[in-house]
Amino acid sequence: MEIADEIRTIRKDLDTLVHLFSKLINKIVPEEEAEEEDKEAIMSQEEIMDEEELFKALK
Repeated sequence: MEIADEIRTIRKDLDTLVHLFSKLINKIVPEEEAEEEDKEAIMSQEEIMDEEELFKALK
């Protein structure tokens, strides 16, 4: 059962690293509250622009 124990240890270590990395990222790039305009855009049921319309808008 040594392999199973090693795998458990590796998973535990990975979970710890993921947690620490997440905390680090949150300190570097703190989560911001969305602005009202962004919230409206997210909640909107408007039709999504297709690729052709997007390129026309960007010209």
